[in-house]
Amino acid sequence: MKQDVDIYFFSGTGNTYLAVRHLADALGAGGRNVNVFHIETVSDVVAVDNRVVGVAFPVAAQGTYPLVWDFINSLPEGNDTEVFMLDTLAGFSGGIVEPLGDIFRKKGYTLLGAIEIIMPSNFLRRRAGTDDDYVLLEKGCQQARAFAAKLVEGSSCWPENNFRAKFFYLVNKVLYGCGLFGVVFSPRVKRQECVSCGLCARFCPVGAIGLDENGKAKIGGGCQACMRCFGLCQHGAITKFGAQPYTATNILEMINYGTTTKS
Repeated sequence: MKQDVDIYFFSGTGNTYLAVRHLADALGAGGRNVNVFHIETVSDVVAVDNRVVGVAFPVAAQGTYPLVWDFINSLPEGNDTEVFMLDTLAGFSGGIVEPLGDIFRKKGYTLLGAIEIIMPSNFLRRRAGTDDDYVLLEKGCQQARAFAAKLVEGSSCWPENNFRAKFFYLVNKVLYGCGLFGVVFSPRVKRQECVSCGLCARFCPVGAIGLDENGKAKIGGGCQACMRCFGLCQHGAITKFGAQPYTATNILEMINYGTTTKS
């Protein structure tokens, strides 16, 4: 593994952010020079030669969000550029590890390793935070550090392809391609509870939230149901089928972590 590492991550409610923070710290302790960037604010990655590229993100609809796929597809061609991936999920992905490996191989990257880390679900939760959540978070962060150690020593691996991965990859593309997932699972705004702070609109990664003429939040088209606004709102103004909001950390802390822009 080369010395200079650039990690590009997206996190909706903090699970991936916590894993990335521990991963980056462990890589740094292993003698690597690590930069961390937010996928949603990176306009163009132009330099990957002589650097290791890491991508980290949550699983959604058995794959991941379109904003993550768009970023990955926009990465420049590699000349045996080393790459690794990390995702966080509540249970099962199916359509991400192997298809992503195919994309990177075709781009000319060398696959270093991939890991999927179970974290608490932020999707349609019926209970507030529990002790089980904290256990999962602690275990997940430990797994991220262990993965970093394997990357440094060269013992990590990337699973091979199988027919089910291609099936779930297509399921993900169909669900988002037709707009079904975002429309069905998009949060809703309770205008009477909105205090017009504008945080949800400011930090929506795809610009799907605006403010109406009275300064109240409104969720428009393009929502990818990443749950960031749901976890960010402290006033109960953003709801989702009666579910309990979830955050793994302070979201503003997450947003300010690493480098927020790169071109």
